[in-house]
This record gives sequence, C-alpha cells and structure tokens, in this order.
Amino acid sequence: GIGGLAVACFLGQCTADVIAAVTVVERASDLVRGTAGSGIGLWLNAVQALEQVAGLVDDLKAVSLPMPNPGYRDKYGYSLAHPSSTFGQQYPVLCMKRDLLMHILHRYATSSSTSSSNSCRVRIITNTTVVDAQDMAPHAGVRVVLSDGETIDADVLVAADGIYSAMRSKILSEAGLPCVTPVNMGYTYIRSVLSTVTVNADIDIDSWHSTSFELW
Repeated sequence: GIGGLAVACFLGQCTADVIAAVTVVERASDLVRGTAGSGIGLWLNAVQALEQVAGLVDDLKAVSLPMPNPGYRDKYGYSLAHPSSTFGQQYPVLCMKRDLLMHILHRYATSSSTSSSNSCRVRIITNTTVVDAQDMAPHAGVRVVLSDGETIDADVLVAADGIYSAMRSKILSEAGLPCVTPVNMGYTYIRSVLSTVTVNADIDIDSWHSTSFELW
C-alpha cells in the first residue's frame, strides 16, 4: 500500500553501505491495478516528508490540485460549518486520484534499484502477507515469515499492514498490552472523483467546488 511504498522510496535512496536491500510485501495481486480507491488528500506533513525523495513531490503536484475550502452541510444542504478564507494557505492539501499516487510511489520505489547513484535493491512481493515475525538474538534483527512459506531475515520490520494490522496485534500482545481494534462509530464517508470537463459551462471552474458538500 501507500505506507510500504513510501518507506521503500525513502530507504531506496540509501547507498548499499547503509541499506543493501528493501522488501515490500503486498497482499494485493497488483500494486498499480488502477482500482485503489477514488481520491486522496495529502496534508502538509505528508508532503514535507515526501519532499525528502528528490523529484517526487513535483511529480505529485503535476497530477493533483489544491483542496478548496471544505464545507459541512446537513442532508438538506444547509451549511453547518465552514473554515476561514485562509484555510487553503494555512493547511495546503494536495488532492489526487489514489491510483495515481500508487503509480508514482511504485515508480520511484522500483527505479531506485536501477539508479546509478545508489545500489540499494528494492524487491516487491505481491499476493502475499506477513504471517509471523520473530526477534532473533539481541540486536540481530527479525525473521519474517510470509504466507507463501518464504522466510526473510531483516534488520528492521516496518509494519504498514493497515487498520487491521496483524503485526500491531502481535507486538501489543507480546508486550502484554490489549490489542487495538477499529470501533464502528456509525459514520459513512462517501468520496467520488469528478472530471471538471463535465461541469456545467455556466459555472466558474475556479469556484465550482462551492456546489459540493459533505454529509455528516
């Protein structure tokens, strides 16, 4: 997913004397399948982190648009709340299609293996999950067991396996702490992506977003 690919982009910049290899384990059969959700907004802290990978944010900006000031309305369309007019300047958010973000992260992660500036290898395994992880001798790393039977000995395991993280549950359990599980709060969030080409010509394109709203 996004977290695993982003980490691979960061680590892939390292030279082999720092990090020799990075392995990304993905449960989906294809990371760039084109059906990875609809839209996503990258807030300032995420953009600042991705700026550490040379050229990455420029490519993201080329396929994104800044988020307009959001508004919150009830089911009848009446305004409940709206931010100040400077919201966009204070909290810039890059909005893009999620699959485009995945494509770009995947390209940067895999291109690091062929870059002449470093020799860190990035390997991506799909249609596979991590089923177990065992600490080896003190300061000797971790042994990772995959669902296909392969074992990988690594210095560090970064668990980015989603909201139902099996690795998080394992770590908390071994530490004697209660597992964290999602709680259904009764909210439903619906997001869609619309092309401005289909927007009525009578609507000013720069302010067409004022006709959209979120229902809470």
